[in-house]
Amino acid sequence: MLKKSVLFTMICLLMPAICFAIIPIPARIGGTVTIGGAALSQADATNYSFKVTRSNGTDLSPATAQSAGLNATDWYIIDIPMYDANDQTGGAHPGDSLKIHVYNGGTELNVTAPSDGRFNCGDSGSTAQINLAAQAEPANIPTLSEWGMILFAMLLASSIIYTMRRNNTFDQLR
Repeated sequence: MLKKSVLFTMICLLMPAICFAIIPIPARIGGTVTIGGAALSQADATNYSFKVTRSNGTDLSPATAQSAGLNATDWYIIDIPMYDANDQTGGAHPGDSLKIHVYNGGTELNVTAPSDGRFNCGDSGSTAQINLAAQAEPANIPTLSEWGMILFAMLLASSIIYTMRRNNTFDQLR
């Protein structure tokens, strides 16, 4: 037993980072959420989740997410893991450009404020209020260009003329 404690003491004296490894305090962001111009409340936010990634879309490690909607004050709160060379190499550095994502039932919403959901990470232990505004992506409705409309009208007219000739409608009109 004495040998183990002496060995542990020697390791701690020679390499204190191993014995006293401390994970950095995360940076915390939070704020209100507005969807389509209406403020989101805790009662309405049961299907909403929030996630922070790097600006290129890659996840931080450990991943950041709040899937429980909003807290009692109608705020989302996310803790952002900070970089540490020994314990959290996938964390964010102070000043890194990050992006917040808002999901409703698994469908990502378009974050309009802050612009495109981008913000800069604060220092370890910092708190920042970032109020979010988001809206559902508009449905993709197929449309025709001007030339497409002209071609469609010509196709429709030619099919009407063909049908009328085939049924001898022109002869009956005379």
